[in-house]
Amino acid sequence: FQSLLLCRRINIRHSATMPTTITEFTLGYYDEVFSLWERTPGICIRDADSREAIARYLTRNPGLSFVAINEKRIIGSALSG
Repeated sequence: FQSLLLCRRINIRHSATMPTTITEFTLGYYDEVFSLWERTPGICIRDADSREAIARYLTRNPGLSFVAINEKRIIGSALSG
């Protein structure tokens, strides 16, 4: 994941009980990821984080953004482009 060095956001919390899965960030994950951003200290939400803006971003940068899933919930996100 060398591309993670270019990520706009990286928020990962880990549970030792279940493996963490890294998968491509698709718009279907947006609501849960946005909720994570809102709850994460130090993350500022901007207009560029709206559903429409993120949809454009993911379309412009296919396959470069990811979410981390642990115990069926999003625990991290990485946007890269």
